[in-house]
Amino acid sequence: MIAKVASLKSRHAERRSDAETLAEVFSMPLRNPGRTLLCFIIVFCLGSAFYLMQPAKYSAQVDVVVVAVTSSSQVAADRDVSIDSAVQILYSDAVVGKTARELEYPGRSSGLLRELTISPIINSRILRLYVSNTDPQLAYRAVKLLSANFLQERLTRLESLEESRREELQAHIKVLRTEAQEQQIEDIPISERREALAESSEQISELEFALSAIDTIPPDPGFISRQAAVPDTAARPPVTVYFTSSLALAIVLSFIVAPNRRSALSDARFAARASRPQLLGGINV
Repeated sequence: MIAKVASLKSRHAERRSDAETLAEVFSMPLRNPGRTLLCFIIVFCLGSAFYLMQPAKYSAQVDVVVVAVTSSSQVAADRDVSIDSAVQILYSDAVVGKTARELEYPGRSSGLLRELTISPIINSRILRLYVSNTDPQLAYRAVKLLSANFLQERLTRLESLEESRREELQAHIKVLRTEAQEQQIEDIPISERREALAESSEQISELEFALSAIDTIPPDPGFISRQAAVPDTAARPPVTVYFTSSLALAIVLSFIVAPNRRSALSDARFAARASRPQLLGGINV
């Protein structure tokens, strides 16, 4: 009975001791308020200096807007005019790489990618492009050329798609005409021959109509770009990023720089925990 009571008291004391230990860990920065305050002051001063050292950049922007596609039904169905497809093309070497090479952009493609931001506008069909640079003219020319190269790449891909579709239709028409010629010399009833020839003729007419639509209606990129403007104000990155980073670093340093030695009260508690097993062992015997 005595051993059971001692065991319950021991568990209760251990739980209370664990809670006190956890509280001691979180209160470590408060053991030496002077050092903790010094950590915050140093970190925030360094963060502010680093923020002020960042060069202010001009941000040029242009909007790319999704528009309706007017073309043959089959080709229009094969086209992807979604925002996701536009982003994939914009990040491709045919757009970003070509723009960086034409402008001799600092850092080439990687440098342009670091300063390029693509932001879809929520609940709209607009894709907004930003290019930030210390030179406003370079930022303007980069964002303008990006949109132009994007539209050109879209048009090139659609022309390639239509050429593939044209070749496919021509091959299908050739096969149907060959089959129609073979049906004319086959030994089959006249009614069946007429029915087969009429069906082949109808299919050929539909394919020729689709082929004519491809040749008549020029491809449309499905996007348009609005006129860009030369930026006239420069800005640094958001200060909230530096503030939150400095705050997190200051908290971590306050735990490290705070004294690791335990207080006298803490030493007494740990000594009591160390002697408790011996007392319980004596009771159990």
